[in-house]
Amino acid sequence: MLRSTTWGICLLAMLAIVTAGLPSAVAGVGADPFKGSWSAIDVDGSRMTLSFAGSGPTRSVTWFESRATCLGGGGYTVTAIGTISGLQISGTFGEICGAEATFAIAHDPNSNTLSWADVVWQRGDAGPDAFNGVWVATDLDGSAMQLTLDGDGLSREVAFHDHGAAACGPVIDGEGVDYSAVGTGTIGSSPGVGRFLSVSLVGGCAGTAKDTQTAMTFEYLYLANQLLDNAGVVWSRRG
Repeated sequence: MLRSTTWGICLLAMLAIVTAGLPSAVAGVGADPFKGSWSAIDVDGSRMTLSFAGSGPTRSVTWFESRATCLGGGGYTVTAIGTISGLQISGTFGEICGAEATFAIAHDPNSNTLSWADVVWQRGDAGPDAFNGVWVATDLDGSAMQLTLDGDGLSREVAFHDHGAAACGPVIDGEGVDYSAVGTGTIGSSPGVGRFLSVSLVGGCAGTAKDTQTAMTFEYLYLANQLLDNAGVVWSRRG
């Protein structure tokens, strides 16, 4: 009896030591996913956030989108009450762009992500609007290109630069003539799509009059978080 009791005490002590060495794993199992803020980049390239407040089986849910194609590129913020059932919270935001916006947001405990609106949501900052910032790519002729996008709504100011563009002459000893252009872009306005940026540029090769007109389109690739232009070149955000 004494031996059995002593062994039981030792076993409990050993378990306590092992458990103490794994605080993060134990704490992560019971973490409440429907608290705090989550973010994602929409399929149309705009930035979205979800914020949860409260406790218990119901929560206040706030949804922000930086650009809605159906609103002419304007952003919106809506709030609703969601009800939790297992690993999902559901409810209705009310009318957005002429339709009632119901939601059923699911949590994946393995990846610690949320799934809703055809996108995956991450804790923290998912990045800026896809059609803003600086993007870089290697052209089909091997030259280095840079694309700068700035603005809001459905319009963008665009600056394009191609270092050693083949269209401007041959590359000799690794040096070529640069091409640069500026212009404006418009994000596709089809309701619920808006994932294309149509660009009109005016520019030219270095040392020549900048009067060459160029039209380009850029598609936002949601899964890769990249841009694809009409020549088949893939652009990545400059780190």
